[in-house]
Amino acid sequence: MRMLLTWLLVLTVKADPFYRDQRPVACRNDFYAFHSGDCVTVVNGCGEFGAKTSNLTIIGTNFDGECLVARVGQSTHASCTGYQLAIESDTTCGNVGAVAKLDERNLVLGVCLLLHVGLGVFLCYVVDSGFLQGLLFWWSDFFAGLFWNLMAVAIWTSGIDDPVRSFVVGLACGLVFEEVFYDLPLKVFKNCTGTLCWIRAVWILGWFYLLFGINAAYMADTVALVGHHAILYGIAQWIVDILKAVVMKHLFDFVCQRPQKETYRVLITELGDPLPKQRENQEDSEDSEGSEDPNGTCLIVS
Repeated sequence: MRMLLTWLLVLTVKADPFYRDQRPVACRNDFYAFHSGDCVTVVNGCGEFGAKTSNLTIIGTNFDGECLVARVGQSTHASCTGYQLAIESDTTCGNVGAVAKLDERNLVLGVCLLLHVGLGVFLCYVVDSGFLQGLLFWWSDFFAGLFWNLMAVAIWTSGIDDPVRSFVVGLACGLVFEEVFYDLPLKVFKNCTGTLCWIRAVWILGWFYLLFGINAAYMADTVALVGHHAILYGIAQWIVDILKAVVMKHLFDFVCQRPQKETYRVLITELGDPLPKQRENQEDSEDSEGSEDPNGTCLIVS
């Protein structure tokens, strides 16, 4: 228990914007190699910034080797080559690790953490509640989708000028990474451990993604890329992930010919598919043990 608390404390400290790592930037010109957080002036106009625009901050790079520059605190950015930029000796631009709307971030983070802790504690006493298990799973799934969507936006789509294409690519990349780093580990816990271990795994992953997802949504570089509505990206990612769960359940049911052991309920059945199997109550189990199918084979409750 002490190791778990220490680990969570480290995560909390590392999530603080003052500990935010500076990402290396590859763009350069004949005189200077630019790095994240550098203050620059646009020599020749690029994107939304005209010539001689100053007090801009390097917030990252794209796969074309261009620098992403932004005015910290505003939702404007542009992709510029190193030859379109000049380093400023007077560092008057904003800090790339700054938090936009700090009071709002702290309020949202505090409320969500309290809800997450309360839900986890309550589930420890009501382990077999399918409703609470589903609530914890999809609550944590929202923050996992928010985190990976924003990472995809910051890393893979920041150099795409078309906002629709950028949004679609962000959703697609977010789905892939959420499947690998959230859904897949929980499937392993579901099949290899007990229900309580699965709940703990969901809670810990949910804590991690909640902490870093909300922090990422309020960072200055994120605001420059997606504006002050990053949470909407998380909602869109969550809706797409629910649709993915519906499609995957029916696809695997058809391909693997999985037997259906319950009455189908629209969406409820699909959302319950990632959860551990619910134990039948004692009376149903006793009735099922003595019943036989038409071929004389005893029915076994899984």
